[in-house]
Amino acid sequence: MGTLKNKRFLLVITAVVYLCLFYFFYVKYVPLVKPFQLFLLPVLLTVLVLTVIRLEKGLIFFVFIFPLINGLPYFFGIYEQAPHAPTALLVFLFFFLGCLIHMCFSPSLSLTRPPISTPMIIFAVILALSSLISFFRYSNFFPFLVDSIYELTVNVNGVSAGGAVMSTLFSALNYISGFVFFFIIYNILRNSDILEKILRALLASTFLTLLFGLLQFYKDISLGNTPFWVRMEQINSTFKDPNSFGIFLAAFFPLLLAIVLTSKGLTRLLALLSSALVLFVLPKTGTRSALLGILLSILIFGFFLLRHFKIKKIVPFKKKTALLVIPILIAVILFVGYFGLKQSRVIDRIEAYAKGAKGGMSIFSFSPERFFLWKEAISMMKDYPVAGVGVGAYIIELPNYYTKNLGDYDAGLEGFRRNDSAENYFLHIGAEVGLIGLGLVLWLFFMIFRHMYSVGRSIERKESRLIYFGAVAGIFAYIFTLLFHSYVGSPEVKYTFWLLAAIALSPMIKKTGLKKDPRTPKTIKIGSIILIVLFGSVFLWNSTHSLSLKRRYKELNLNRNFGLGKTEQTEDGRIFRWTREYGGLPIKVTHPFIQIPMLASHPDIENNPVIVEIYIIKDFFKEKFLLGKIVMTQEEWQTYEFDISNEINQDVILLIEVSRTWNPLKVLGTPDPRNLGVAIGSIRFHSKD
Repeated sequence: MGTLKNKRFLLVITAVVYLCLFYFFYVKYVPLVKPFQLFLLPVLLTVLVLTVIRLEKGLIFFVFIFPLINGLPYFFGIYEQAPHAPTALLVFLFFFLGCLIHMCFSPSLSLTRPPISTPMIIFAVILALSSLISFFRYSNFFPFLVDSIYELTVNVNGVSAGGAVMSTLFSALNYISGFVFFFIIYNILRNSDILEKILRALLASTFLTLLFGLLQFYKDISLGNTPFWVRMEQINSTFKDPNSFGIFLAAFFPLLLAIVLTSKGLTRLLALLSSALVLFVLPKTGTRSALLGILLSILIFGFFLLRHFKIKKIVPFKKKTALLVIPILIAVILFVGYFGLKQSRVIDRIEAYAKGAKGGMSIFSFSPERFFLWKEAISMMKDYPVAGVGVGAYIIELPNYYTKNLGDYDAGLEGFRRNDSAENYFLHIGAEVGLIGLGLVLWLFFMIFRHMYSVGRSIERKESRLIYFGAVAGIFAYIFTLLFHSYVGSPEVKYTFWLLAAIALSPMIKKTGLKKDPRTPKTIKIGSIILIVLFGSVFLWNSTHSLSLKRRYKELNLNRNFGLGKTEQTEDGRIFRWTREYGGLPIKVTHPFIQIPMLASHPDIENNPVIVEIYIIKDFFKEKFLLGKIVMTQEEWQTYEFDISNEINQDVILLIEVSRTWNPLKVLGTPDPRNLGVAIGSIRFHSKD
């Protein structure tokens, strides 16, 4: 009894801490746009309530909704605002909160470690450690070096520290939430016979995504899509982008075939119709890797059937029915596949690249941008082979590497300078978490295939074997597409993979009893600790030296302004810029005195003064001293003068910190959503007469 009380206490503390962290995450990274929230919140609360009531119900709803929710922000123009948390990730975070609350009321719930847990846990620790150190790096080691997190520029494209921290956080959550989802579904499948319900839920959501894809293709391609993909004439349906939609269809297609062969009635009819729609819709995504992936999955699924069964044993129903269903299925694949490919975007892309290649087969001729992305990923691995550049940092460091390696390329490089992932999962992992992370991923995949083989040999039920074959074929298709895409911003793709992995590894897929939790050998535990310490030490050293912001500023001459808005001009010709709660401006001190024109426009300034502190920052925040403190009580321009004779001929940063900001949209209703501090006019230096 005491053990259960202690377990419940720890679960309650964990749930409370998680809820607090999630609240700040939601406020920070989820657009609080009312129409968007009116659609989103009911979904989030539904998955939360269902999970609290019963884990199985919450899981089924989550499996149903995560393929349908990803494009929701596009209907409200949110893609035009600052980057935000992926919607599928938000749904999972609510699902996980529901799991924690449910377990608080059921602390005796039996949980077991999956057989692939050792590399997964080690990799999760590496990801968390890399994320933590990356946060300190981009925040200039707040609170150890600086007393506030400033929006310092971190790359030549002008990305700020906040954007870099967000990239790190989203990438880490993308990976780790996939691991947690696998752990949850593996345990639910282990303790409950709900696999058929899960497959029906996924079948239903897939059918809806396919219908919406048809609506995009025939009615309006801009519906729930972004301008970039509209210009490319590629449909994304309800997914983040066409690539994510394509791999989802390719990976789930073999399971659709398995459902056709194992189900009855309306379920079989819906699965057969969905299979046909997949073959018709997938080419409209324009995704070449997904097209090759689905062909691979069909071949692997067919090989499994031919290799392990005779025709009379393929399905759990009568031979006459089998002889009728299978030819129809083959005919549907051939017929619909032909018309799906005909005049599709993917064929247009293949033909265009074939003409561009002019007979030469190379990655550059087939995909010029991918060539540069791969090349820079390899460069990062060479520079930081042990620990990489940090989780979520490839997309941040890419412009910096383009700039450093500009001499290695021709003028055509200028067309490929936008931020992107490495477009190869394994190179992306190697670039971000080094050879240690890449080795752990390869170990994880090895363990997945090893245990899939073990499960496959012990399956007794024919229906389970077909479902198993569908999941395994989908996993092969998924891993194949990882050679051409990273999916770092598509958690829905990660959840698809881990759902397939949980099905393929589930103890309930084979009715041979449950094994005890796998034990990790002592040597592996010791080796893991050494590996983690090595990774953390190397990455921390790199982050305080060659990867540090100070070194980046010196090497790349990054913009040293931070916390300042765009240049504006008053009617009388005065040039100025607004600060937020702070603003930093690099200056070269040429004379002993500095004059700083400032304006505070807070409507209540007479009754509530604005306090401004002005600092001099030297040696990239190593030294900071107060230049002056000002109390502003009037809404008019005033010029303040300070003696800086000790800094003559030095390059320093002028840091202005404001006690409070105000928002014109919230206070006055004017169309200006900025949080304004004070306006800074043109700074002048002079000598005393």
